[in-house]
Amino acid sequence: MDFDLDKVGSAYRSVLELDPENGIAYNNLALVFMRRRRFAEAESLVTRGLAVGNPGTSTLFINAVESQVAQGKMAAANASVAEFARRAPANPT
Repeated sequence: MDFDLDKVGSAYRSVLELDPENGIAYNNLALVFMRRRRFAEAESLVTRGLAVGNPGTSTLFINAVESQVAQGKMAAANASVAEFARRAPANPT
């Protein structure tokens, strides 16, 4: 299935203008940036999504680690994994 990344990104930016604490929108906008291989921007977005706290926390951590590894930031990725384990010790992810 093809989709227009510009339109998708614009839609999630609109959501964030209306609801700046929507962690799911931060995550999904980060996925747009990851698809474009703009990993630093994706990492920034998932970091903001984690800061607002939301039900998609495990997905945000997974995408944080993926964007950090893509940038060669292994220490940051390890720190993200450790922080996720601290926040959600019972989560099997």
